[in-house]
Amino acid sequence: MFRIDTDTAAASPPTRPAAGTEKHFTEGDPQTATAATIVPAWWLNMIQNEIRNVLVAAGVTPDKTDDTQLADAIALLIDAAVDETPDASTTVKGKVELATNAETQAGTDAVRAVTPAGLRSATRERLTGNRSYYVATTGSDSADGLAIGTPFLTIQKAIDTIWANLDLAGYTVTINIADGTYTGATICTGRLVGGGGVILSGNAGTPANVLVNVTANNCIAVRAGAKISLQNFKLQTTTSGHCIYCQDAGSYVDYTNMNFGVAAGSGYSHMYATQAGTVKGIGNYTISGAADWHHEASFGGFIFCSSITITVSGTPAFGIAFAEASSLGMIRASGNTYSGSATGKRYNAVLNGVIDTVSGGASYFPGGTSGTTATGGQYQ
Repeated sequence: MFRIDTDTAAASPPTRPAAGTEKHFTEGDPQTATAATIVPAWWLNMIQNEIRNVLVAAGVTPDKTDDTQLADAIALLIDAAVDETPDASTTVKGKVELATNAETQAGTDAVRAVTPAGLRSATRERLTGNRSYYVATTGSDSADGLAIGTPFLTIQKAIDTIWANLDLAGYTVTINIADGTYTGATICTGRLVGGGGVILSGNAGTPANVLVNVTANNCIAVRAGAKISLQNFKLQTTTSGHCIYCQDAGSYVDYTNMNFGVAAGSGYSHMYATQAGTVKGIGNYTISGAADWHHEASFGGFIFCSSITITVSGTPAFGIAFAEASSLGMIRASGNTYSGSATGKRYNAVLNGVIDTVSGGASYFPGGTSGTTATGGQYQ
């Protein structure tokens, strides 16, 4: 603010009177003989000085032609105050820079502050209710997968999102798979955080409309204590691979309303439980393709399916046996209804493997030739 410089202005400020009671301006009122407020020079000089002192404090040279100097000076004073503020620490109040998501996730920076968004990027989201994800052949693994209109492209992306980012807090996450063919292998590794469960679900009315067809790999592999439920879709492999592979103590797969197509290649099965992994049939399902084994349990693996209907279509051939337990593996299959026929050996129990049908009889399992036991294997 440039000081007044008219010919009638004084070179020195007039003496200010002693302070009285603070009051307010009035325009006066002739009807009540109230005089208008006279604005004295000392008061105008006070206002002029107050404004000018802001400019001086900011180092701004008063310019008669610039009406933005007061605003500029205030901004400069604020910037200067911020610059003089010390960096914050655990013992000193001060300014702080915000950490990026990458810095938050690294967890090594001891200076920058974390925002709620940054904290979420570095920690698991704790569910407060059941959740659904969506997968479709028209999707993208860059999408969020949380709606039919924004599906993931691959089942593996949905699995990775759940295992890496969520605390299930006892709730259930359902991965809804749209009709189509999916060629990627799916691997579930490690225990879920927060308990709960994960369901892969396809087309309940026509499971074969959702086809997981994997080349030279397993369709669904579950390891290191992972657990998952499968329903309403078809599994098959090309060249080689198990349809379901479950390995390690605590690893668990259950299934219902599934369709098991071809498990291609030598030494592969529709379901393989090994090294204390567990596979359990909890509802009716269909077998429509060949394999070396339908049930295969070894090295302490356990397969359980009881009191359900298993529809065998197209007379599939089982190259080694419909059911085989070896090396302390166990298959418990009792009270099932098998509809349809198959070719191949009905069962094979070897190396202390156990197949328990609860007295289902020698012809209990589908097949064209009698089952066998050897080297400590048991069938009952």
